[in-house]
Amino acid sequence: MAERDSPETILPRLAGGSTVTVGSFDGVHLGHQAVLREIAGRAAAAGRASVLVTFEPHPLEVVNPRAAPPLLTTGPERREVLAQTPLDYADPIVARHDTEAIAEGREELRQVIANLDKLSEDRREALIMRFALGMDNREIARALGRTDGATKVLIHRAIRQLEEIVKQDEGPDA
Repeated sequence: MAERDSPETILPRLAGGSTVTVGSFDGVHLGHQAVLREIAGRAAAAGRASVLVTFEPHPLEVVNPRAAPPLLTTGPERREVLAQTPLDYADPIVARHDTEAIAEGREELRQVIANLDKLSEDRREALIMRFALGMDNREIARALGRTDGATKVLIHRAIRQLEEIVKQDEGPDA
């Protein structure tokens, strides 16, 4: 998998924590400006740094280029406008998309889905509830009639088994 920047190389560790907003912020219209003022105000009230994370290019340019919206501003124009906001970090931090990593992620997801049926029903259901439905361990435990601890073990073992199945499918060199 392609190497990625660690969080520390993108933004230094902030001792007091941070309040973050994430988005494209193309055009930085009045609505965006109101959100950014609110983030800056909440961060200041909590003694935290205010941070903007944005994307370049727009995420849809990577995952579905035909659906990507036309941009209102160029990168330099957007940076100029964002520099005038009250945020502590709005240079902006640019989360660059790694198309190779996205393709690898899609392949990994395909392998996982293709191998889910090799798990026992309770393990398969637990993983689907956790990762497809976004349920937490306590919700899954209630749904399966298990204790929280037993559910945590079930999910852990299901993940390990699925990893082994995928590794076996990839062959001995993987």
